Amino acid sequence: MLSQQAGKVAILRGPIILGLNPSGDPRLQGIMLGTITIDTTSIEGPLADKTVRPDGMACKIRGWKPGAWYDQVKPDLQLKLTELPDPKIETIYFHVPNPLAKDISDDELFTESKQ
Repeated sequence: MLSQQAGKVAILRGPIILGLNPSGDPRLQGIMLGTITIDTTSIEGPLADKTVRPDGMACKIRGWKPGAWYDQVKPDLQLKLTELPDPKIETIYFHVPNPLAKDISDDELFTESKQ
């Protein structure tokens, strides 16, 4: 699931939030990670991942470096997102080409209750 907050989205799998740990990916050096735009249609996973815990999960998603997104340009990054308890995660919210797309829902933590 994709959850929106202030025009950016986070990747969720049930109650688990997935974020970007840039260590080990030299292409991400010097990039302000919160300015990456992701392709919400390219999510792969969940994938088994032992980065955080033995039965952990991750996902892969394609994205564009800052300023590189354009609707005719293919994503130039392949990102691996790991579970939020990963101490090396540096960002969980990303820009998207269309924050109003049908596959994105509002962040339930920041929406008004309908009581």
